[in-house]
Amino acid sequence: SDTVTLDSGSVAFASANAGASVAVIATNWGIDGTHAAFYTAPTNQPVFANTAINKLTLTWNTDGTVNNKPYDGTTTATVSDSPTLNGIISGDSVDIVTGTASFSSAGVGSSIPITASGWGIASHTNYNAPTSQPTFAAANITVADLSSAIVNVTSTHTYNGNAQTTTFTVVLA
Repeated sequence: SDTVTLDSGSVAFASANAGASVAVIATNWGIDGTHAAFYTAPTNQPVFANTAINKLTLTWNTDGTVNNKPYDGTTTATVSDSPTLNGIISGDSVDIVTGTASFSSAGVGSSIPITASGWGIASHTNYNAPTSQPTFAAANITVADLSSAIVNVTSTHTYNGNAQTTTFTVVLA
């Protein structure tokens, strides 16, 4: 009985990028074994069907933060540390589309949840945007300090014989 085995070579994709029908290329395939010299190895390399390389879907790290703020009647939050992405292959670069962050309520409070919207990635050959919005650490809305907010006080008095009657206009910053 003759001993001839398949000497497997290597298989590689024709492109490292995601695509619907990427060629698969075989190289250095042949035969081996104690009786391989008695046989002619195939001259063609094995043929593998083209295959899809799917885009990798990224996820958000939970490292986004916003600044605490004094009460101003709005839910607007200022991002201090933008969230980052998980899953990017070393050497690749992905541009983040910056969205917004908002306090879930406008009132004074501590550990108020932050809601993100509009965050994503710029169109990319190899990556899909995360399927959810990033998570931001909760933040505080503190009591607004008006003790130094008076910037303009004007008074008007129309003569009426009474020195006590004056109208004041106060403008707050």
